[in-house]
Amino acid sequence: MDWGTFITGAIIIAVCVVPFILLANSGKKRKKQLLQTLNDLAEKRRGKIVQHDFWADSAIGLDQQANYLYFIRGGNGQDQVQEVNLADISLCKASNLGRTIGKKHGDYKVVEELELLLTPVEKGAPDISLEFYHHGTDLQINWDVKLLDKWAKLINDQLKQPVMS
Repeated sequence: MDWGTFITGAIIIAVCVVPFILLANSGKKRKKQLLQTLNDLAEKRRGKIVQHDFWADSAIGLDQQANYLYFIRGGNGQDQVQEVNLADISLCKASNLGRTIGKKHGDYKVVEELELLLTPVEKGAPDISLEFYHHGTDLQINWDVKLLDKWAKLINDQLKQPVMS
């Protein structure tokens, strides 16, 4: 093999591999930024994030000590941040909205929205919605369904705990 072929092959491999490396580093940087934002939000209440998860361009974190839930939904270059005092919440449920299609080869459900619905203690107050996925803005679901169920359980478990001061 001559040096020209070797160099050409190395350049082609580099052109193919480098974008994936840059994308992975960008994802790690974004996760670090989201975690820092969650921690900053918790520190304002002298709390600490003890449980968190990331997906797509979003994050959720739980501060058990202060009894707060923090939710960050990224998109279009801006983050939407929601802070929820769990003392004001009575119930959390996972909502998986979609439509059933296909009659010829069997029915299957197309997921259109995944969200956590937090029901306030105050009667008549609207539910608080934390959107994990929306078919119009998100490219793919990934692990959002499993995360949705996991967080519904975590939040409901937290709601059963006596409030720590």
